[in-house]
Amino acid sequence: MSGTTTPTASFHTVPLTVEYNQLTHKFVAKCPPGDIPISVPTVINFQLVDAPPEMKFVGISSKPVDTDQLSGPAISTDGKMLTIIDVATTPLEVNVTLDVTVSDVKHSFPIDPQIRNQPR
Repeated sequence: MSGTTTPTASFHTVPLTVEYNQLTHKFVAKCPPGDIPISVPTVINFQLVDAPPEMKFVGISSKPVDTDQLSGPAISTDGKMLTIIDVATTPLEVNVTLDVTVSDVKHSFPIDPQIRNQPR
């Protein structure tokens, strides 16, 4: 059988600790430092590991906005995990903002690291 070979998918989990900043009245997410280097198609899972119990993911946005590299999000039934797929076919840096609700109030926070596509 001949044809193109698709690289085996990779998996990357970003554990998030989320705290409320009393001075700015905003939530701040902390995660392991360093960019997320992506060289093959990758499932990226954002997980709330230490956050207010009522906090749930409701969405994600990215910059640049019009990229065909990221899938739409899949959110777990308990709202504690948000998963996207990066096809990693184009060199690109993506900044991600996560959307959550806490007691039915929507909040958004950018996360660092960036997603950095470096296709093989």
